[in-house]
Amino acid sequence: MAETAAPALTRRGRLLCRLGPWTELEPEADDPPAETDWRGFCRVEALFAEWLGDYLAQLSARGHPFSPRPMPEVGDHGVRDRLLRHDLVRPFRGREAARECGLSVAQFNRVAVRTVGMTPKNFVEGRRKAAALDLLLRGDLQAKEVAFRLGFSSPQHFSRWMARVAGKPPSRFRAEHAAAARTT
Repeated sequence: MAETAAPALTRRGRLLCRLGPWTELEPEADDPPAETDWRGFCRVEALFAEWLGDYLAQLSARGHPFSPRPMPEVGDHGVRDRLLRHDLVRPFRGREAARECGLSVAQFNRVAVRTVGMTPKNFVEGRRKAAALDLLLRGDLQAKEVAFRLGFSSPQHFSRWMARVAGKPPSRFRAEHAAAARTT
């Protein structure tokens, strides 16, 4: 790569190499503590950042598959927005969501727990449950229409899911809430 590298890239690389001598990582026990040359350190850091920018630009110009990701938002890395944007009809795919946020699956889960207070799957499941309960309480849709609107493969699947997450099937849930609404 050195023969075909841009002059700025090789010039910065040579300058970085000349900024030595590099100190030992572990000083001897009887050595006095070394004074830190902060100006030199900042100069090396700035040169390295420029060199890395040139290097990545060259990779991109040569069609290398490297594509820099935009910097994620500070704090939640866009995890909260990604969870809120999730289409409830589609199953939640943690790997896909993590990749969109530029995180590993484990990092995505940790950030989700920190920002929304629960795992991504539980958060999406909670949103789906809230949507199902809302649609059932409005009363203008049959349970099977609610099921298909929320992406369930069959009304039976929706009924079993409601029994698991709400403690009762959709018909009983709707009947109990309709009776409660009439008495108040």
